[in-house]
Amino acid sequence: MSKIIKVNISGCHQQGLTQAIFSALAAWEITLIDIYQTADRESLDITLLLQLPDDNPDSPQLDSLLVLCTEQQLECSYHPVIFDRLPPSPRQAYNHSSKVLLLANTLTVEHLGRVVGAIFDSGLDLREIKCISESLDSEGKASCSAVCLTMVANNQWPENPLRDSLSVISTELQIDIVYLKGEEAESDYKLAVFDMDSTLIKAEVIDLLADAAGVGKQVAKITERAMQGELDFDSSFRERLAMLKGLDESVLNDIAERLPLMEGAETLMAGLKQRGYKTAIVSGGFNFFANCLKKQLGIDYVHANALEIINGKVSGQVAGPIINGQRKAELLHEIAASEGFSVTQVIAVGDGANDIPMLNSAGMGIAFHAKPLVRQQTQHAISLLGLDSILYLLD
Repeated sequence: MSKIIKVNISGCHQQGLTQAIFSALAAWEITLIDIYQTADRESLDITLLLQLPDDNPDSPQLDSLLVLCTEQQLECSYHPVIFDRLPPSPRQAYNHSSKVLLLANTLTVEHLGRVVGAIFDSGLDLREIKCISESLDSEGKASCSAVCLTMVANNQWPENPLRDSLSVISTELQIDIVYLKGEEAESDYKLAVFDMDSTLIKAEVIDLLADAAGVGKQVAKITERAMQGELDFDSSFRERLAMLKGLDESVLNDIAERLPLMEGAETLMAGLKQRGYKTAIVSGGFNFFANCLKKQLGIDYVHANALEIINGKVSGQVAGPIINGQRKAELLHEIAASEGFSVTQVIAVGDGANDIPMLNSAGMGIAFHAKPLVRQQTQHAISLLGLDSILYLLD
């Protein structure tokens, strides 16, 4: 049976100590449950909750840690923890301008050690590490899925090298790493703007309509290429829409009743409302379905294409101008202005190539479960967890 160990480390702060500590533990399969670290120019304090693997009852992992701490003149103690519910970690307010967030289903000390190493190699001063997720998941399993690392502001930070290093680590370890620099970490966000298809819902509505019309495969291929940025959005949209001509209007209601929400959508919207955010859907899809989501999720604004219906049948055309990538960015600005917000107070979330202008117009753009081109051309990406993980970026 695996063991839960609480580890306390304290002593004089020296550059590279945190990296060395995690390096000493990274060779072992250790699950991170919780962490809290504070550091200033003189002192270092770390508290860890670790789940040790089943096949190491004598804790050799911690022996190597004790040796390191002795060499570095650090005080180190640990003891087993038996719990029904894990005690909460201390959660002090710690206001610094830049943060790195690690997000995964389960984080390990290897994950944390690699990121701490990248921060150290960049010459940055790491001041605080804390687990910001619940220590127990919905099934009662002990693990940590979100960690926030806070660094002291420095106008000469090598931002791009750190971003590059974190990108490599994210790819190699298959975890999400979000680097919030300066104004991104401290901005007073007020408005969250979302794409709809494959962002708020786990489907492309036009593909669902095409399935009902018997042209699903043809339309899906075009949709995928358009979202990858391989086709012009306007012309590919008209081409797909023309294939739906003659589809009965009743199909829209059938599809709307079974739209699959993206994991975490309801939790995210509730969290945003609790924080006082305004919310909007700005979609290259159809307003019939976006308005259904507006009612279901409590969205404040909806902008999407109007699917033209004539005599109870889909005409194969759109009523009005097409909402493409450029128009999405314009609508973001318009909604923000109508509420009296600056664009730096806007968060935008999307997945397709037509979302790139909107994501790059916002104070914080998030490529969510996005296509490779979108991840490459936006600052932040979340690819593993549900929509509710966005809340970690806001606290």
